[in-house]
Amino acid sequence: MTDLIKAADALAECQDAKDLLAACKADLEKAVVGRTAQSQLMTIHRLLGYVETKMSAIHHTLTAYRQAREGADGVKVKPLVWDRSHICSWNGDYHTVPTGYTVRCAYENGWKWSTPLGAFGYCSSPEVAKAAAQADYERRIKAALED
Repeated sequence: MTDLIKAADALAECQDAKDLLAACKADLEKAVVGRTAQSQLMTIHRLLGYVETKMSAIHHTLTAYRQAREGADGVKVKPLVWDRSHICSWNGDYHTVPTGYTVRCAYENGWKWSTPLGAFGYCSSPEVAKAAAQADYERRIKAALED
């Protein structure tokens, strides 16, 4: 995501530079007097070509990022890393650091997974509860990435 933001910023900067160079070119074309102005105009033409080439490359990169994000598997979320609790009263319970997801035995309700924000659910085993927590985690991250 950071790369996408950097690419968007670079594209905006290139567009600003292209606009500035185009304005300079127009001014120089009006004031062409002798060889010096012609030489300056040629330099600006070269710079404008360079900026357009860079903008095209950035545009292609942005398009690739957008297509990847729109695809079903475009965004890969790292799996939660589960640690088994060492606290006696939580024997057999699991937690993640720093995300704060937990899986605890809920006795008659099976296994409860929960988030630090209070969302939770019940499952038949710790493995199923961890998978449900992972799905919730991925859903929240992907929802934050939507345009």
